[in-house]
Amino acid sequence: MNWILAMKRGQVFPIILIGGFCSILTIEEYPQLTMWVKIFGTILYALWPLLVANELQQLLPKKIQLNFNLFLVNAFVWLAFLFGSIIIIDGPGMTFTGLSAVPVLYVIFAYLYFLAFPAKILNSIEKQRTASLAEYIGDFFLVLFLPLGIWFLQPRINKVLEKHIMDRSEA
Repeated sequence: MNWILAMKRGQVFPIILIGGFCSILTIEEYPQLTMWVKIFGTILYALWPLLVANELQQLLPKKIQLNFNLFLVNAFVWLAFLFGSIIIIDGPGMTFTGLSAVPVLYVIFAYLYFLAFPAKILNSIEKQRTASLAEYIGDFFLVLFLPLGIWFLQPRINKVLEKHIMDRSEA
């Protein structure tokens, strides 16, 4: 079992907070250091949804089928775009017009899917069936507004883990 599921919210919160802070940090006159700090922060920030989705999908009942491969593809697309923009862009931002905006729209979808998937898995495990959008939309917003969402999501993840460990020990 992954250590991220067993962590308490007070342990996960500072990690995500530091990651979020580092991902927006700019160190004047040290662009190379700024780039590496932003990449480090982005990895820390993205690690929680990625690891939680990976570990929770292993706890899904066999009757529930969620597309984990699509989640991984979307995670890769979003992180590749993000890292590319950190490495290439040195200025106020980017503008996409015309056909160049189409891939960016997919990157936006990939980001939203990346955040929605852990919420859907958590709800599906709790309900023992595939959760609908209406059932996990609130958790999606909690993941969207990390690190604040950790205070509500991590205790539920800990409960799912405890229940899984208890069920496995009874069998």
